[in-house]
Amino acid sequence: MTDRNKKLVITIFILLLGNFFVWQSTATRTVIKTEYYFLDVGQGDSELLYLPDGIKVLIDAGNNDGAVVRELEKILPMNDRYIDIAVMTHPQRDHSGGIINLLDSYEFGLLIDNGREGTTKTYDLLREKIKSKKVKTISVTAGDRILYGDIVMNVLNPTKRSRQAKELNDGCIVLLVEDRTTRSLFTCDIGTGIENVLRSTYDIHAQILKVPHHGSRFSSSKAFITAVKPIIAVIEVGDRNSYGHPTKETLAQLSAVGATILRTDKNGTMRVSVENNKLYVSQIDLLPNKLLMDF
Repeated sequence: MTDRNKKLVITIFILLLGNFFVWQSTATRTVIKTEYYFLDVGQGDSELLYLPDGIKVLIDAGNNDGAVVRELEKILPMNDRYIDIAVMTHPQRDHSGGIINLLDSYEFGLLIDNGREGTTKTYDLLREKIKSKKVKTISVTAGDRILYGDIVMNVLNPTKRSRQAKELNDGCIVLLVEDRTTRSLFTCDIGTGIENVLRSTYDIHAQILKVPHHGSRFSSSKAFITAVKPIIAVIEVGDRNSYGHPTKETLAQLSAVGATILRTDKNGTMRVSVENNKLYVSQIDLLPNKLLMDF
């Protein structure tokens, strides 16, 4: 591990430790296992990792239309208005725009980005909001890690090269989250080129996969899906979207490896949790936890 990576791990761990005391004094819910929430924010991405002791890591926040605030309020106690770490995978509106809304309602302990500047008015507004709220911000690159207890969040992308790519999606932050029993892969909007780099560089096998780029035809290659071989594959996508997401090809690739496919346009916001090597899935607006399968 480089000195830079050591410093990053230590810094984030200290921030999480300090935030725990803030959480204790404001929240009423205790989490004893890791829960993964996939938020229904329409044609966009947003995931919440609810870690033991109530630590919250939000990956992306959808568009700046208020959807992420609405969905978080279904999950978090009303008096819990603190996000320990927010990860902005890349500066595109359908992933980062909702952070603008969140900063009006929630306090952030830390914002992590990929070090790439955006070019839209929405991005400019977001940066102004981050500055006015005095949010601590750091950039990560492949090889960095975020540690909390038994949980390791490994940054697999961007590399220095992919961060500067003409295609913004190539530079987005990919996280492989590991605890004692489970591996979960969060893939933002990567395409097949970055998929090929990841599978040739890392062991990317994971029980839970956030499917790349809303299930577009430019991602979810057969080789990549075979390497991940997920039990659960979650596609975050808007109902009857104009892009044709997810494609038949993507759905076929996921089905071929036996993955159970979940979609926010059909299932709404979903919670996936793990207990004793069993995966549980529930739709937030409907039924309690349902045992999906052992692994």
